[in-house]
Amino acid sequence: MGREAHDMGYYMEQFDQDFKILAANKPAAFALLKQWEQKEIARNPSLGEYQPLGNASTLEDALAELDWEAETDEDGNITGMCFTGEKLHDEDIWLSAFAPAVEKGSKLMMSGEDGFHWCWYFNGISCAEYPGEIVFPDMPED
Repeated sequence: MGREAHDMGYYMEQFDQDFKILAANKPAAFALLKQWEQKEIARNPSLGEYQPLGNASTLEDALAELDWEAETDEDGNITGMCFTGEKLHDEDIWLSAFAPAVEKGSKLMMSGEDGFHWCWYFNGISCAEYPGEIVFPDMPED
């Protein structure tokens, strides 16, 4: 069983990450997230006045609205992204939406409530999910 069987409402936590958005690409990443938000609002009229990104005016604020905290360096680059929420929301969709602005090779590694592990990997164009497993290859067997 994988997390795809659970959809939203599925508890997850982050166990590792290697993530970067260059300062020069932050405006593009923010614009891509705003485009995703507009599509979500149009697709879900039941949202009413709710805006997934709130009144965010920066990429960092938008990510915070989505329960992700951006770590930045002194040059304004985002050098990490940490999940601060409890449950899976629309990460598969919005991570893909802003993937072209994320540095190639970035990854967010997650584990779910049922022990399922996965990695969101950014290839410079899109974001793909890869399932993972924990192995102990050198452990002796009884």
